[in-house]
Amino acid sequence: MEYAKVISESVDNTISLQGIKAPKALGDLVESIAGAVLIDTKLDLDAVWKVFNPLLSPIVTPDKLELPPLRELNQLCDSLGYFVKVKVIHDKNGTMEHVKLSVQLPDAKLVREGNGPNKKYAKGDAAFHLLKELEKRGISYKGKRVMDFSIPAGQTEEQSPKPAAHKKPKLDKTANLSTSDLKDISSGSSDISHTIPVILATNMKKKGGPRTELNAVCKRMQWPLPSFEAEEFKDRSLFKSCEGLVGSKGLNCFVSTITLCIPRHGGLECKGEARADKKSSFDSAAVQVLYELQRLGKITIDDASQ
Repeated sequence: MEYAKVISESVDNTISLQGIKAPKALGDLVESIAGAVLIDTKLDLDAVWKVFNPLLSPIVTPDKLELPPLRELNQLCDSLGYFVKVKVIHDKNGTMEHVKLSVQLPDAKLVREGNGPNKKYAKGDAAFHLLKELEKRGISYKGKRVMDFSIPAGQTEEQSPKPAAHKKPKLDKTANLSTSDLKDISSGSSDISHTIPVILATNMKKKGGPRTELNAVCKRMQWPLPSFEAEEFKDRSLFKSCEGLVGSKGLNCFVSTITLCIPRHGGLECKGEARADKKSSFDSAAVQVLYELQRLGKITIDDASQ
């Protein structure tokens, strides 16, 4: 009865099924019924399947399989460019594990705690509650959280529905934070280290170095990853004075713009210089962002090694 109650509550998404095991007696019962039907039908597997198909429905397939909460949260945040921060809270008694998970959105920081007999269970519990909060804000891993086994008209069982695409929420640079958002931010703002990151200037001169350093800063500060946008120009004569094009071949060039959201500060947009290829133009824009972050006092660029 207890297992049946848990399953019925999980259908309503009120609890997580993580760590809940079906009673062994239930598996033995299913096996016994299958064996009895198999013997009665004289080993006719088609007849057995005809009997068991309604009992086992809905059939779970890989594209409809529900992900563990922590894995689902990580995949969702990866697709949106957000970082999940994990903080383990040690219990003095040592009987339970406590874990705090936080996700920094452009306009709010969400923090949820989980408890369990071990870290894995506690992380899953916290991730489950964090997913529910994200879902309230219209951010969800559609096609995985909601297990809809109905087959739309005109679609066969072999045709699996396409997973819903995730769209990163657009940054409103002029919007003010609501009261509820401020509560979410204040609930976990102390988790982020106030130590100013130090970046070596030599790393910014390597190919791909500026982007790597910028992403590292975002991860450490738990800022959403920046967005890159490149514009192609067919005539590089418009940028004759640009040193980045000297010695390169071709007629076209690229100029990139990077938009970075700094929570509790606003949006930052920087444009780089023209470069012969798109990735190099990304690096040029990333350099501008890093120097702007230094001007704002967010990071320090160490030029001593130059």
